[in-house]
Amino acid sequence: VWAFNQYVVFLVAPSKDDMIQRLYDLGELVYDSFRKSYYTRLRNKMFKHSENKKIEKYIAENFPFTIRVQHDYVLVDESLKDNYIWLRRVYSNRDRSLVVHWIPNADSLQITRDWLIAERDSLALRVYSGDVVVPEETTFEQFRFRNWPAYRLEGTWKNQKRLIGGPFRTIAFKAKKENMIFMIDFYVQAIGERKKPYLDQLDIIAHTFKLPTAEQSAYLLDKGD
Repeated sequence: VWAFNQYVVFLVAPSKDDMIQRLYDLGELVYDSFRKSYYTRLRNKMFKHSENKKIEKYIAENFPFTIRVQHDYVLVDESLKDNYIWLRRVYSNRDRSLVVHWIPNADSLQITRDWLIAERDSLALRVYSGDVVVPEETTFEQFRFRNWPAYRLEGTWKNQKRLIGGPFRTIAFKAKKENMIFMIDFYVQAIGERKKPYLDQLDIIAHTFKLPTAEQSAYLLDKGD
């Protein structure tokens, strides 16, 4: 019954009806608590042994953000002109990719479902060889990403030319001090396997995203110009 690092919640009530009501009242909190524990355990496992310090240092020195990278991811593409970096891990039939894209001078832009789908499709045309979002299989919600109010697309992508597809998540938020919109997009292709564990691992990497100090940001933006 018991194991190390096990997470347990006990709910107690004087009667069956009270327990049902308690589940209605506290069910979402219990779910969120388990979800937080799951991601904490996953993050500790992912970065327990090693990570790609070389790529992390390169990103920190050349782009307006930092991010932690697992040891077997590679930086396959980057552009200061188009404002993105592409991290990828390909093994056997598994393809895991994460792109960080930033849009400067974003004070007049609003993040909506249609705008984010269009921006993701535009980015994928340049980076992913023309992948597109399947709108009817994609949800859009507001949530909190680290310290920022943010938006999340989660659903399905497909590539009609290559006859492939899979799940993806896109996180977008506006950093007001930097006057920039950041998009962190990640997808999985793993034929015949469960995709969610890999998607959750990419979510962990996305949540290691940080912005540097104002002085560093100004230096990097000038360097990009």
